[in-house]
Amino acid sequence: MEPETPLKSSGSERTRRLPAVTEPALVAAATSSTVREFKYLTTGDVGPGHRSILRPALPVTLLGGHGGEMTTARALVDSGADFTTFSHEWAELLGIDLERDCEERSVGVADGRPSKRFVYTRGLWVEVVGERLFLAVAMFCKNLPVALLGRKDFFERYVVLLDQRNHRFFLERQAALTGEDRDGYDLALDGAKKQ
Repeated sequence: MEPETPLKSSGSERTRRLPAVTEPALVAAATSSTVREFKYLTTGDVGPGHRSILRPALPVTLLGGHGGEMTTARALVDSGADFTTFSHEWAELLGIDLERDCEERSVGVADGRPSKRFVYTRGLWVEVVGERLFLAVAMFCKNLPVALLGRKDFFERYVVLLDQRNHRFFLERQAALTGEDRDGYDLALDGAKKQ
């Protein structure tokens, strides 16, 4: 029986190395010519005395009713966010009244405190990495310092691979949802609208 290796930093010689990736989907994504590489960006407001932090983020453009560009902001690629979420300022640009046009919902966030979100279910068009993306459900949050690209829309479209050490990440476009996958996605959206 092998003695248990004590927990040490990743630089320790006694720490076992992670096995090589053998999952076919991950290997294909990592070697595909359709994979696009992006550098981490600084996001959010950085006040005096604070160091800027690099994160996996992309420019996102809000598109108006006729498809015209209205504004662009950086959005964090956030696997912890269920739905893509923007600051209330984006709602104001579109003429969306948070109290009248949205349902208010309290959601849990990473620090454990509830946060108020305004759920907009009439659809919203944005442009990310040169592609138009329809958000069947969009969320708004008052004073959100950075937009969030969420799992139920952005991550449904892209495979995301993070390389934290080198401050870069990779995206590969998924095929459009069809059949059972599409039905499951529609059910998730219906559930979000009802919550």
